[in-house]
Amino acid sequence: PLGGRRGELVQASLGPDTITVDLRRTGSNVRQVFVNMPGSPALPVPFAVGDDPELNAPSSDVAIGLPVTINARLANAGQVDRYTLRVPPGRAMTFRVQARELETSKLMAVITVRDEKGRILGRSGDEPLAEDLYNVNQSRTAGDPILRFTAPEGVSQVTVTVEDLALRGGPGYAYRL
Repeated sequence: PLGGRRGELVQASLGPDTITVDLRRTGSNVRQVFVNMPGSPALPVPFAVGDDPELNAPSSDVAIGLPVTINARLANAGQVDRYTLRVPPGRAMTFRVQARELETSKLMAVITVRDEKGRILGRSGDEPLAEDLYNVNQSRTAGDPILRFTAPEGVSQVTVTVEDLALRGGPGYAYRL
């Protein structure tokens, strides 16, 4: 995962190594810590800190309750991850992807929310790109998408999808939703 829940010990894979990240004494205002790779001369990498329950690559067959943070990876080019979420009708929510802002993922995420019938209720991340099209792969101005959403009356379950804008995938395409 690219992060973990405040107050817990988290197992994280950073390349070939698995390390334990201790978030037990992380202050309430800390949103990110830096983790050293054992025996590596590389600079420490950012590791997100959250307050909600965390799931690592959950099954798409099970409806997930909110609030939650989902840690996953688009392992293959063109992959679209789908999550079924139970939502309270009429409640305002925010769906947010963390990937590029953590500086450890190449994902240019697009998130889409659909109702039970497949109708798009909201989408973010595929807005027009900045003028610097040549540098889109490494641009630090392209942020991660945020989607503010209110579940319509009569909708108690939605499907949220995460995909890469350029349909890429692989080890470097991890995210937090």
